[in-house]
Amino acid sequence: MAQGKAWDKEKVIEVLKPYLLLGYSITKACELALIPQATVSTWMEKEPELRLLFLSFQGQVSATARKNIVIGIQGQQELKDENGKVIQEAIKPDRDLSKWWLERKDKDEFAEKGGNDEASIQFIAGILQKAYESNSKQPTTKGTD
Repeated sequence: MAQGKAWDKEKVIEVLKPYLLLGYSITKACELALIPQATVSTWMEKEPELRLLFLSFQGQVSATARKNIVIGIQGQQELKDENGKVIQEAIKPDRDLSKWWLERKDKDEFAEKGGNDEASIQFIAGILQKAYESNSKQPTTKGTD
């Protein structure tokens, strides 16, 4: 570094890690930790392994979220310790969560089609019919001179 404070890379990694584990971007993690992003970017350019380390930290929150979604969709059996004491209650499969997942991951098959299905067409036709009927019942002002 040509000027300014010399940063200890291991200390910087230690300080950034908790932010990255929460899924913050490197930019935001540096901002929150009061570490110049330029310093970290320079290190990552010189050491691709450091970039991979940071990306692995960031990916953990998404992996945990995905795991929780899968448990919510599939459900989970009750867990007991060696004495038979329940240490985790059973989780029933969640149909709404399953629907949400499919609408996002299998869009072609499961996403709601906006405006193209028969129900949508009938709904819009009903609105147009009501608008037409209410306009045809209003008195006109033509020929009142």
